[in-house]
Amino acid sequence: MKHLSTRPPGVLVFVLLLETANCVGMYVRIMDDNMEYQNQSSILRTFGAGSPIECGVECDRVPTCVSFNVNTEPDNSYVCVLLDSIPMSPNQDLVLAKHTDYYEKTCQPGVRVMGTKDFNMPTPAVYVVADMGTSGYMLQFETNFDQKSFSFINTVDALSSGQYQIISGVEDLFSPEYQKTVVVVSEGRFFCERKHLNATHLPCFIGDYVPLKDIFNTQDVNAVMADASGYALFGFTENQVITVKAPANGPWTVDSVLDLPGPSGGQFQHFPRGIRGAANLPNQNKTILFTQFYYMILDDTNAVLKRSQVCL
Repeated sequence: MKHLSTRPPGVLVFVLLLETANCVGMYVRIMDDNMEYQNQSSILRTFGAGSPIECGVECDRVPTCVSFNVNTEPDNSYVCVLLDSIPMSPNQDLVLAKHTDYYEKTCQPGVRVMGTKDFNMPTPAVYVVADMGTSGYMLQFETNFDQKSFSFINTVDALSSGQYQIISGVEDLFSPEYQKTVVVVSEGRFFCERKHLNATHLPCFIGDYVPLKDIFNTQDVNAVMADASGYALFGFTENQVITVKAPANGPWTVDSVLDLPGPSGGQFQHFPRGIRGAANLPNQNKTILFTQFYYMILDDTNAVLKRSQVCL
């Protein structure tokens, strides 16, 4: 058994890896700061256990089990609750509960997404930057947004002809004035690559790049995404989304800063904390978001259509 943990400021995720003679399973524990969650979906079985590991072992033995709650009792024993579903929107569908840990079954979390860009294909597909921002991959989906394939393309260095060693964000700006403008976040700097743009337009700035802080008022931006109109750029920190007005004739200015998840009924209500990649899929009229351990597909009303993992 291996018990791994990562703790960014907003979201705490534990990976429970079970290695026994009869099963190999991996479960992700989802926790938001000091707030503990539980899933209240259909219960398959409830039983006492000596450790969370026993919960995972039993879940692996039940074909329909995909998640479980672990309740810690006053005597430090545990109650396992095996469940048959994983919520589509964790921050909306999970319930706060003290002394409870919630685990989800996942594939091996070997893909650490650091950037995402739409790839213009008839079927859903995105470019993914992973391996600490040094490698580019192609992620293709089935029509129901299950993963179809995940294939290595090349290193970022080779793909950019030596311009970038590491990329932590990349996005197209879609408005007609921008044409084929691409913005890139690399090592704390913000680049704007103007393709076939009229010389009178200066959509980003004069020069090759500016510090990331000059765009978003912070260096702590983990992902970028243009809105559907192309006149605004969203920057995602661990806990917030920063909206920057990005008119083609400038200047770019911060318009708003909103805590994640956003308020109910708003554009960002299903956006989780800890976003690592985000992109519009204009051919499908959808949005794709990546955290460390799963991706989410949202429709044009920002309802969640799919949540799953990128598997190697």
